[in-house]
Amino acid sequence: RQHADSGIYHVMLRGVNRDAIFLEELDYQRFLSALAVVKDASECAVLAYCLMTNHVHLVVRTGREPIGVLMKRLGVRYASWFNRKYGRVGHLFQDRFKSVPVDDDAYLVALIRYVWRNPVEAGLVALPEEYRWSSRRLLGRASELVDEAELLRLIPRGSATEENMDATRVADVITLPDVRERTQEQV
Repeated sequence: RQHADSGIYHVMLRGVNRDAIFLEELDYQRFLSALAVVKDASECAVLAYCLMTNHVHLVVRTGREPIGVLMKRLGVRYASWFNRKYGRVGHLFQDRFKSVPVDDDAYLVALIRYVWRNPVEAGLVALPEEYRWSSRRLLGRASELVDEAELLRLIPRGSATEENMDATRVADVITLPDVRERTQEQV
């Protein structure tokens, strides 16, 4: 794994065989609850998230634990619950999680936009803030899960919420090698 000097990572989880990892509303809620527990245990900061039917995008800044430990806690916690609930066994997530270090301010802004626009690009909503399972709808509201103060400290206010920013322009701003391809394959 590449190490982020900033401690910030774009993390992607996808269902095995691209299968759904969220089948009903309670599943989304349970994942966010698991993320909250892991956040407290690892002292990480959750900067953004988007839960799609078969994959997840997280933007996190690690705390006292490295990204691998944080994601193992989250993956095991959610997959164990999901498997018990649906009477299944085996892997829920395809391969290990993917993580891309974020050490560039312009990339961070583009990444936040990209994560929040994921449901728009998938045709699920017209505007990012309309999607229920994205941290975008929480912007400006009190949230124990999302560290908005930390996010606003890292990026200029409003820079990640330009409504006319489309996914192509966001992907063009991304400058780290192979990130666009890795990110696009998750959609």
